[in-house]
Amino acid sequence: MKPKLTVVVTCTERKSAPATRECQVRHLPKLSLTERHDTWLRRLDAAVGKKPVSHLYAGEAWRRAEAVLGAAAAAGFEPRLFVASAGLGLVPASALAPAYGATFTVGHDDSVASSVAGNRDWWTQFCAVGGKTLAGVAGDATVVVLSETYASALDADLARLAETPGDHLLVGGSREIAGLTRLRSDLGLRHVLGGTAGSLNLRMAEAWLRKLTEPKLTDAQRMKGWVTWADGVRKTERYDRRTLTDALVLEFIETLRAQHPGTSRTRALRMLRDSGHACEQARFANLFAQAVAA
Repeated sequence: MKPKLTVVVTCTERKSAPATRECQVRHLPKLSLTERHDTWLRRLDAAVGKKPVSHLYAGEAWRRAEAVLGAAAAAGFEPRLFVASAGLGLVPASALAPAYGATFTVGHDDSVASSVAGNRDWWTQFCAVGGKTLAGVAGDATVVVLSETYASALDADLARLAETPGDHLLVGGSREIAGLTRLRSDLGLRHVLGGTAGSLNLRMAEAWLRKLTEPKLTDAQRMKGWVTWADGVRKTERYDRRTLTDALVLEFIETLRAQHPGTSRTRALRMLRDSGHACEQARFANLFAQAVAA
C-alpha cells in the first residue's frame, strides 16, 4: 500500500471568476475580529456560484501546486491536496467555495487583519468553529508549502503538526520549528527551477519530491544531498530595474486594470516590478489610488 501524503499549499490571489462585494473582506463591517469572522462565514455560506477550489484558483502558482501532486505520485506516494486560505481556512481541493477576496498580507485592500497577531487570531477562529487543522489532515507524510506571511499566520498550527506522528516537511515558512524539517526558501535557485518568485517554494517542493528514489519524505541524507546540490547551482539574482515617470506608472495601472478588472494594488506593483521597472511602494500606492479614482 502506498503511503498517504498530504500536500498543503496556499490559495492564489488570481481566481477564475471575480468576487462579489459580499465576498470581499474590504466590505466587512468594522466589528471585533470574532464578529467579522462570523459575518464572513455567513456571507460565504450564502454566496452563489460556488465551485471546487481546484477550479477556482488560477495562475502559475496553482499550476505548480498541481505539478507538486504529480511529483508526489511519481515518488510512490498517494497524494491529496489541501489549501490554506485566509478566506476559507484549511480546505481540501474538492471543497466548494465562491470567488472571494481575503489575504494575510497586511496593508492589502482585503487584509483580514492589520498585524501578524491579528492574522493568527483570524486563523484560530477557523479552527475554533470546527475547521480543519494541519495536524488533523496530516497523512503518513505531509508537505506544507507556505510563504513567510502565511506561515506566520499558521504558526501555532505548524507547531502542532510538528508534534504529530509522521514524516513532515515545511517548504518556505517563517522560522525553524523543533520536530519539523524545513526547506528554507532560496531565491538563488530560481534561475535553475524557473518561474516567478511567487511560485519558487512550490517549485522547490516539486524538485525535492522528484529527487526521491523511494516514498520516504525526509532524512538527514536527503537534506545533505539537497544542500550539496543547491550550493552547486545557487546564483544570486541582481536587479537593474528602470524607474518610470508618474505618467508611465499611471498608464501601466490603467492598462492593467482594463485588461484585468479588480486587480489589487499589491498584485499590480508586483507585475510592474516583474516587468523590469521600479517604483517605491508608497509612491505606487498614491498613483494606484489616483488611477482607481479617475
